[in-house]
Amino acid sequence: MQTVLLAAGDGSGLEPVSSSVPKPLLPVAGEPLLQRAARRAVAGGATDLVVVVPPYYQPFTRALGETVDGVTVTYAVQPRPVGTANALVVARRHLDDDFVVLPGDALFDVDDLASLYATVPAVGVTARAEGGDEAMIVGDGGPMDVASLSDDSAGTYVDAGACSLPGEACEWTRVPANDDGERDIAGIVERTADGHDVRPVHLGDYVDVDTPGDLLRANRVAFDEWADATDDPVVEGDVDSQSRLHGAVRVESGASVATGAVVEGPAIVAADATVGPNAYVRPYTYVGPGATLGHSVEVRHSILLSAVHLGPHAFVADSVLAPDVDFGSGTRVANLRHDAPCVVAHDDHERRSTDRDCIGVVAGESASTGMEATLDAGVTLERYASIDDGATVSHD
Repeated sequence: MQTVLLAAGDGSGLEPVSSSVPKPLLPVAGEPLLQRAARRAVAGGATDLVVVVPPYYQPFTRALGETVDGVTVTYAVQPRPVGTANALVVARRHLDDDFVVLPGDALFDVDDLASLYATVPAVGVTARAEGGDEAMIVGDGGPMDVASLSDDSAGTYVDAGACSLPGEACEWTRVPANDDGERDIAGIVERTADGHDVRPVHLGDYVDVDTPGDLLRANRVAFDEWADATDDPVVEGDVDSQSRLHGAVRVESGASVATGAVVEGPAIVAADATVGPNAYVRPYTYVGPGATLGHSVEVRHSILLSAVHLGPHAFVADSVLAPDVDFGSGTRVANLRHDAPCVVAHDDHERRSTDRDCIGVVAGESASTGMEATLDAGVTLERYASIDDGATVSHD
């Protein structure tokens, strides 16, 4: 079935990292998030992919190319991210039959997607988060109401952002704007329900990537899947005989792992990256292209993008570092609190829960620290931020 992948959003929840790399192209276990979403769509039943992209579309075409797992990819440019219904406006000239709409920043279970592809029209739903205030799907398989409800007892499931629609729904894009002034696809679903039996399809445990914590969770899920299919290390680069690789580890071409270093899988050392002497790369870590880990660095459950540099004896955990971040020697990242069940991040104006028991730092492009700096759990460093030697950073 033809499938529309939505990938033109601004990714504001992943700022400042998404200012340098668009959210759908951020690496998840070494592969762009959008590519993983596309592969799952193909495995679930997609026969053609129409990817809605922003005006700066070239990085997207380079990432996906002309086909994904044998399925043709067509690109439709959305000039401004003004709603998912508008995304369908730019995609519809490539559609000529029933179709599925999927977010390009979410990883769904393939079997669940297959159920969505087998049912037209349908809306993917997931269990309602307690105390949530999301759009609610109310019904037992017949025509449904889509409403914003805050009463926990009002229903069990909420819209998961995925749906299958009849071909004529392409012409129903002139829907009322929501409270944010955007025209979203929920309005098209409501219009479809006026004349069709729109059925809910349960999409179980999936990862919708909106925040750095979500990205780390997606990274973990993808690494686990890869580890299940990978028994031994894959070495394409240079690994010193006195280093150790354990489990599902990939060392890509041009990368090097120095003497005394330990890499525990699942983990990836990308092309031209360097893991220095006695460094310790722990599970669920992606060391991006050209990144450098100095002597005795320890890093775990983190995503390091291209050309990140960690000086000797640095410690980084549960973190996302944008390209060209440079942490000085001895820089330490705290990743959990001993006085609260989850990490609370805060800036000069507000405190906000991260809903995670472990989260380190999010550092924008070219952010840097001096020697022996300490970064508290939940801190965000903006692009080009500079932290002095020995400083402690406790808020954004």
